[in-house]
Amino acid sequence: MAVHDPMHDYRRIGSVLKPHGVDGSFLFFSETDFLDWVATRKQLIAQTASGLQTWHVIYARDHRETLILKVKEVTDRNQVEALRGVPLFVPEKDAMEACDDESFSYHSEIVGLEVHDRVHGNVGSVTMVLEVRDNTLLQVTSGERTFLVPFVQAIVLEVDSEGNRLMVDLPEGLMDLNP
Repeated sequence: MAVHDPMHDYRRIGSVLKPHGVDGSFLFFSETDFLDWVATRKQLIAQTASGLQTWHVIYARDHRETLILKVKEVTDRNQVEALRGVPLFVPEKDAMEACDDESFSYHSEIVGLEVHDRVHGNVGSVTMVLEVRDNTLLQVTSGERTFLVPFVQAIVLEVDSEGNRLMVDLPEGLMDLNP
């Protein structure tokens, strides 16, 4: 009998980045393009060392290209320091309502996908999604070889989450460049 994994009910949207002030406010590291939508959430799910916790959002404020969040359950800077990197989630059904663009993918959907090039076949798997200025890059690893793939429509042809596959048309020589 298959065991239900409760994490399948949630979508990762970011993590605790670092403290902001002394009252327990923190900078949010976003893994979604929908910051305005994240700012409207009344609850977030945190995956802490003691398990999943519901955090009640007191406020979310714009700060440069991210958010400052204050939640009821985190009351001081020292707590935030201990929570750096803690992943934050929302219920899957809520996350799917954030965007009506069927071609949109969350970072957490892309990491782990096998990368298949039209010419070279399987070239590795996505190990990380990097946001660099206005560009999104996929770190692809195969054995000891790692290379970056721009996440643009001209290169990434299809994201097939159900098939665990990312179809790409890599420019010649891209796999030979190392980060």
